[in-house]
Amino acid sequence: MDDLEAVLSRVRDRVTPDPAERERLRAVATELRGRAREAVADLPVEADVVQVGSTARGTWVSGDRDIDLFVRFDADLSREELEEYGLAVGHAVLPDGHEEYAEHPYVKGTYEGFDVDLVPCHDVERAGDLVSAVDRTPFHDAYLSARLTEDLASDVVLAKAFLKGVGAYGSDLRTEGFSGYLTELLVLEFDGFVPLVESARSWHPPVEFDPEGHAERTFADPLVVVDPTDPTRNVAAVLSASNLARFQHYARALLAAPNEELFDPEGPAPLDASSVRDHLDRRETTPVAVVFDAPDLVDDQLWPQLRRSLDGIVGGLNDRGFDVLRARAMVGEGDRDETVGTDRTTRAALYAELEVAARPAVERHEGPPVAVRKHAERFYESYADDVDPETYGPFIDGNRYVVEREREFTTVREYLESDAATDVALGAQIEAAFADRDVLVGDAVAMLADEFGRALRASTNPTRERHRRRSRWCVTSRGEPVRNDVDEGDDTGDHQRDRGQERGDPRVNQPEGDVEGEPEREESDHEDPPTRVLDGRDERPLRDREIVRRRQRLVVVGHGQRYAPKRPVPVVRSPPSDAVAADRDRDGDRRPRRHTAAATAVAPTKNATSPAIRFAAANRPATERVAARPRSRRSRPRTRRTS
Repeated sequence: MDDLEAVLSRVRDRVTPDPAERERLRAVATELRGRAREAVADLPVEADVVQVGSTARGTWVSGDRDIDLFVRFDADLSREELEEYGLAVGHAVLPDGHEEYAEHPYVKGTYEGFDVDLVPCHDVERAGDLVSAVDRTPFHDAYLSARLTEDLASDVVLAKAFLKGVGAYGSDLRTEGFSGYLTELLVLEFDGFVPLVESARSWHPPVEFDPEGHAERTFADPLVVVDPTDPTRNVAAVLSASNLARFQHYARALLAAPNEELFDPEGPAPLDASSVRDHLDRRETTPVAVVFDAPDLVDDQLWPQLRRSLDGIVGGLNDRGFDVLRARAMVGEGDRDETVGTDRTTRAALYAELEVAARPAVERHEGPPVAVRKHAERFYESYADDVDPETYGPFIDGNRYVVEREREFTTVREYLESDAATDVALGAQIEAAFADRDVLVGDAVAMLADEFGRALRASTNPTRERHRRRSRWCVTSRGEPVRNDVDEGDDTGDHQRDRGQERGDPRVNQPEGDVEGEPEREESDHEDPPTRVLDGRDERPLRDREIVRRRQRLVVVGHGQRYAPKRPVPVVRSPPSDAVAADRDRDGDRRPRRHTAAATAVAPTKNATSPAIRFAAANRPATERVAARPRSRRSRPRTRRTS
């Protein structure tokens, strides 16, 4: 961990605000609160002003210049009055600000170089009594402020810098990443940044965390973090499966090869037209783009509609045999906040890369089997009288009727320029703009480089090149297969590996995933007493299971992990599969018994019986993954202590 600690120390020095930056922000926030209180004093109702968010808790990344002020009005105030008085205060504090809309309007602007949001809300007694969604935000601030120590706040800054660096930070609907509140809850839950990434690298979504153990409903999201202030809300609801996977990928990369560049949020350089053409020539695919004027909407309204439209177009292309290899929605580069509500327009594009750009003039259409009389006769009669000379059949191929009929669209351009392209599911406000669209096919797509250069870079090369690694397998002196990971274009990995082998570093040649026939091993600086887990499903790959140890409370988790710290489960027995139960019955190991679908908690026993799987956990303070491979279906795997 020396290398990791050294990297984190340097990053911490860089991303933590210095005293001068903190004092500057404190002074501006104090001045803004004073201006807001003066504006409230002129209203016929009472209200107070509170600062919330990361800058209020000292958990912002150096360089961020956001100040969030909430004006809390009486809970009995009507929605109309809240909006009226809230906007009056906002415009008084930020005369040059503009209105944006979340669940209700608020004022956004700049002051002394800081981005300021001034949001009205109801002063409710409990988060569960909220009138609008923003009413819970002060409760979030109070919850975290009471629990974050100085060290944890510093780790929160590291976590946010890491998520920004890998492109997974931001709860807006364009990014669909980790929100600041979600990031802080996860760091708090795992007591630090390093324990968080050590656990995240082995998650098997869906994963659930319930800090207060009070969830009142279930969720279908890949990551569930039940809001400590609202048992009906998942804080991670916006997080996409893609960004969760991105976080896990780079968590493994950080632990395998600590690198400060993972905390660098600089995006890729935009592609120029020549680079786009070179890329397409190399891949020998056919790019297409449907370009139109983006509706006059803020990003949180625009992007869900763009994604819906992209899904519709991709479905239409695939249904007609044009085989989409990759697709992406894009918006012209620049600050959209400056164009919303103005006469200036921003262009949007639905971009796809196709394996097939042209299809034959005829297509095969299979009917029902001849033996299915009713449907077969109807199919046959519908085509038998068809006088279209381009239709072949119906004829019998195998056991069913088949016709070969004229294809509606033989080229992708024909389809995208036709009315049929608008028959797919498009965003409500995209549909009108889509009517006046331009269709670009082939090299013509390179014309988009000036306006969509960065989006094209991300589409043509979705892997962050500076973090891409090549892997190669080798065999140790004991005959064990391991994987060496080396940064491309960097020979330092070989020297570090050589030094690690000389000093016997257990992290050297550490496989990041399971090797066929070899249990995964992970390093641990601490050893805890063995933890017994009884599991009848011997045949299930043990890489799908892990032990989560948190505050001396254990839950066995695998696919569909659930972490519920308020409900201690010392030992969990999962029901055996039908195959294993049958083996036991045949061999006389135990009587057949019924099992419910859910795992059942049982009291710890002194000795585990023969059919049970036993394996030990040696964890870091948060979580570590333990895996073992059974030698056969009815044999017990070796108990392995990680070190």
